[in-house]
Amino acid sequence: MLDALPCAQRIDVYFSSAVNALSRHSHAQQHLGRATIVVDPSGRTSFTLPIAVPHQNVGGVISMTATDSVGNTSEVGNGLATDTLFADGVD
Repeated sequence: MLDALPCAQRIDVYFSSAVNALSRHSHAQQHLGRATIVVDPSGRTSFTLPIAVPHQNVGGVISMTATDSVGNTSEVGNGLATDTLFADGVD
């Protein structure tokens, strides 16, 4: 779920092999995918963004940024461990 002002947002997904222990943010080492979504007037939206994580990258971290229609980009978000995201296996 994304909370934002109503507008189009570009979501970029990244892989990283590590997380900064102090900030809990990951580094955007490898770009995995992108989607453009529309945030409704209530400021909320949900979306699905299929990504392909190469097998050798399982064990790293997935994170995202959001960019609004005028080019303002968020900081890299908190990383989600790939071994947690893909606990049931990777197809």
